[in-house]
Amino acid sequence: MANLRLFSLALLLLTSCGLTTRVATLPDNKHQLNVVPAVNGKFLSIDGPEMDLNPPSTTSQVLMFVSETCSVCRKETKNLVSDRQLRGAAKNVVFISVIVGSELQDAKDWRADLGVDWHVGIDPGDNLFRKYCPEGQTPCIFLTNSNLGATIKITGEHSLKEWEQITGPWVF
Repeated sequence: MANLRLFSLALLLLTSCGLTTRVATLPDNKHQLNVVPAVNGKFLSIDGPEMDLNPPSTTSQVLMFVSETCSVCRKETKNLVSDRQLRGAAKNVVFISVIVGSELQDAKDWRADLGVDWHVGIDPGDNLFRKYCPEGQTPCIFLTNSNLGATIKITGEHSLKEWEQITGPWVF
């Protein structure tokens, strides 16, 4: 519990300064957690209008930049779909998948193929992806914890349990 408080304080201090700093290592897979500024911008929703990537301050967010051909992206998406089928949709977390390098119809097919029931869109020209994921790796995931006002960037494979630990408990 003391470690969680210390981690929370570190997140709060680092985000208030607007710094990107490695602050923790997840114990079971040795990935680094990076506190980053929130992702700002709009993406084209496959359901029509542009959508803002900034969540309301009272809502946590899972923002995933994924590609259609990325096997880890597909695996994590399927895990999230299965979790939502078992537990329902979290009421306090917004999920967004932005398909990198995709056309609108391909993104619609991706959503239907995987059974995704959350916001899906594309990033025409991949400008947001290049800006916020300059290393070019998918999945590139931004987890925002509204209680801490912090955004954590992770890349590579992670479990939903790890996501939920970062965003705070999901309420169903």
